[in-house]
Amino acid sequence: MAVIAAGRRTGLKRWWGPGLVVVLLAVGGGVVFWRARAEPKSTYEMITMPAKRGDLQAIVTATGNLKGLDTVQVGAETNGKIKAVHVDFNDQVKAGQLLCEIDPLQLTAIRDQAQAQLQAAEAELRNRKATAAEARLTATRSQSMIERGLISEAQIEAARAGAERAEAATESAVAQVVVARASLHNAQTALDKAWIRSPMDGVVLSRTVEVGQTVISAMQTPVLFTIAKDLRQMELIVAVDEADVGQVKEGQSATFTVDAFPDRTFPATLRLVQNTATTTDNVVTYEARLNVANPDLSLRPGMTATVMILTAERKDVLLAPNAALRFKPANNAAPQARLPFFGPPMPRSAPSPRIEGPTVWVLEGETPKPVSVRLGLTDGNYTEIVGGELKDDQPLVTDMVQRKR
Repeated sequence: MAVIAAGRRTGLKRWWGPGLVVVLLAVGGGVVFWRARAEPKSTYEMITMPAKRGDLQAIVTATGNLKGLDTVQVGAETNGKIKAVHVDFNDQVKAGQLLCEIDPLQLTAIRDQAQAQLQAAEAELRNRKATAAEARLTATRSQSMIERGLISEAQIEAARAGAERAEAATESAVAQVVVARASLHNAQTALDKAWIRSPMDGVVLSRTVEVGQTVISAMQTPVLFTIAKDLRQMELIVAVDEADVGQVKEGQSATFTVDAFPDRTFPATLRLVQNTATTTDNVVTYEARLNVANPDLSLRPGMTATVMILTAERKDVLLAPNAALRFKPANNAAPQARLPFFGPPMPRSAPSPRIEGPTVWVLEGETPKPVSVRLGLTDGNYTEIVGGELKDDQPLVTDMVQRKR
């Protein structure tokens, strides 16, 4: 009995090792099979756009504000209290039309005083002229008397000196008359400026004065009215970025929009680009001025405008989307190798061909092929193709999207 029992235990040990190996192999194979079926397979979908012929425009965008083409600020050149105001906002005025009046009472008194001073100076001049004439006659008589020995040499010298003094006094009186006349002219001019008139035909844009207000023209002339010559012709002032200023030139056409009329586009013409730069928050810009026609008076001074300046244009040229110029194929677009058992998938690199210069990828069948090109003008969305082997309507790869299946 003991011998038989020992024989059974020996048989179990003999089959235990191979059985365990078989079980492990079965489990491992099942895991590999399950991973192969459960793991999603990946593919790449090519997004394309065709190369096409068309027109291309290069645009520089800027923002600015509208203003009257000829805008004049009318101020007071004299002091006083406003007596009357004759115009208001949006009134049409003619050159020389009375806008407002400053109380002339004090100015009239100053003018009358200057007038009296002139009269006194003229009277003094007449007196000096009479004295000078008398002195000349005395000197003449003294000369004849000394020739006859009736007076001394000292007497003739005194007569001559008196005549010269009288002439000098006359010249001084003449100068005083000139001064008095100038003072009267200044006083009259100041009085005339009490009536403030329009310097030109136009429209009143603003009025900053009221009846009873006192204006003082001292260090700076106070502005009472702003008048635009003709709002049918306006000016658009915009700030052009330093990166774009090399492309803009006088005479270029432009279009712009304003918030008040978002569905309308207005034409303009670039008239001037200033050479002086303006720096704001480390941003350098240059001021550009555009002429704007406003026949229906829909545009108003101060409106904010977004301007598009046409800097260059091409007709019927081969165009490639800029997305195709930026596209580069993914390095792991090739099928993936797998690690055995429980290891994660390992991407297998598929290096792209090395090509110098601008490149687009043309889809031939299901494979993208690189094509070298020479670039021209761009509008930010499309770029002109001026050389290379690219043809019309060829599908250009713009993106590669990975899909799971």
